Amino acid sequence: AVEQAVGAAEANQQAMQQVFIPTQTVNAVTVQVNVRKVGNPADSLRVRIYSTIEEDDDAGKIGLPDTELGSALIAPLGIGTTAGWVLGNLSSEVELPAGKVYALVVDRVGAVDGANYYAVNVNEGLGYGGGIFKIKNAATNTWAARSPDADMPFRIGVTNQVETTTQIG
Repeated sequence: AVEQAVGAAEANQQAMQQVFIPTQTVNAVTVQVNVRKVGNPADSLRVRIYSTIEEDDDAGKIGLPDTELGSALIAPLGIGTTAGWVLGNLSSEVELPAGKVYALVVDRVGAVDGANYYAVNVNEGLGYGGGIFKIKNAATNTWAARSPDADMPFRIGVTNQVETTTQIG
């Protein structure tokens, strides 16, 4: 598995984001990422859902995180040293209208630490066509494409998903 460090000492390991577009309006209540801890981080992993910038004079800002809509903290005790899916409960239910662009941002609550951090599984096969993946550089405080490019697998738990068979009915 390919991993992307988050919260390690390197400048480009401050945070990561995966953009996504819901195909139907849903109310999100949980988020999941596939992650492991390296060393023994004492602070929580944080997963947040943001609306994204839709219009800006600087085209490079379009699609970047804008307003935080909900967040989940995942304690280090709930994260193993072998990668696996971890679940975080969002601070509040978040309505995600179909067709809008959102960013799922992963970072850590505490300071970066080169010996104690988190490693999130990413997919360099680029199998997810629903949005782009970027990493945040702490030195420049900017988002940039990862090289090589990747997607971050994620899951969002919802309260109101409509079964496809019901929609077609």
